[in-house]
Amino acid sequence: MVYPKVSIILPTFNAENTIKTTIESLNNLKYENLEILVINDGSTDNTIKIIEKISNSKKTKIINQKNGGVSVARNRGIEAATGKYCFFIDSDDVLEKNSITKMVSMAEKEKLNLVCCNYSEFNSTKLKNKKEDINTSFIASNKKQIAENYDVFFVQSACAKLINLYFLKKYHLVFNENMKLGEDLTFSLNLLSVVDKIGYVGSATYNIFNVNPTSLSKRYVSDLDKDIELQDKVWNRFLETNPYIKDIYLKRHINFEVYLLSVYFSNLFLFDCRLTGRVKLMKISDLIKSNINWLTSNERGTPQNKYQEIMCKVIYSNNKYFIFIFFLLKERLRRLKFYLGRINSIKSKLI
Repeated sequence: MVYPKVSIILPTFNAENTIKTTIESLNNLKYENLEILVINDGSTDNTIKIIEKISNSKKTKIINQKNGGVSVARNRGIEAATGKYCFFIDSDDVLEKNSITKMVSMAEKEKLNLVCCNYSEFNSTKLKNKKEDINTSFIASNKKQIAENYDVFFVQSACAKLINLYFLKKYHLVFNENMKLGEDLTFSLNLLSVVDKIGYVGSATYNIFNVNPTSLSKRYVSDLDKDIELQDKVWNRFLETNPYIKDIYLKRHINFEVYLLSVYFSNLFLFDCRLTGRVKLMKISDLIKSNINWLTSNERGTPQNKYQEIMCKVIYSNNKYFIFIFFLLKERLRRLKFYLGRINSIKSKLI
């Protein structure tokens, strides 16, 4: 079997504390026919020096650009890619050495435009690790099977996916450069809307190290309203392409629009939000009023745990004060768990 070229697209911005591990994991990949495209998104630290020192110069190409955000960087990578397939990886994650080989083997054998893999997440609290338990491989060969395995495909991220580059460009699948949050989910939903079948390799693992308490996902994003509206539109277009997804999703998750509301409310209480309590209350009230149809729907879905059950009750109450208090406490608890995790980590190193 002739193994086609795979373009690894790695956007990076000021990642000097994590990029070494990521690059080393790419250097250790058993797959030979690779090009590693590092998109330097205007880093001002030692990120590029580290990459130049340890990367495989024959396979690695560094593309420098002014800081424009991860979506701009990934789109630049898509434009520069020359492989048959592309694979996105973040600058603090690690790919196991046989992953690409296994994913390409399935893609070539089954003539697939999309192959996903297992993933493992290590978060900053050190109190909880998440790993998918599906270690077998399979092919979701129709819309119903895609809907049944929706959760396995790591839709919230563009990573952990081998994508046929010609297919990607044929459907003009790119990252929305105007979005500040949710661009990965939007990209994945657009991708799943046009594929007829998806491969999954359970023995290939993408490792996520979510250990930065001030990463973009934990920083306040202004004007999130537009991104919330866009994600809702993309979600509804996805539902139109797959008649099975809605019922299956609601049996396993809370209503998607309520999830979007929770993202918006959580954002108001992130550590660098400088809005006053009065302004936050006003924003909560305005969002409820403008999306009251989301809260009056009978399709409420299924909470996955006690926390989601309580959160849904708070949101469905339409009471801005309850919502304010709940998400304020939620963020403070998250920070407390992080610092407890850091203390435990330091203690374990000392011992």
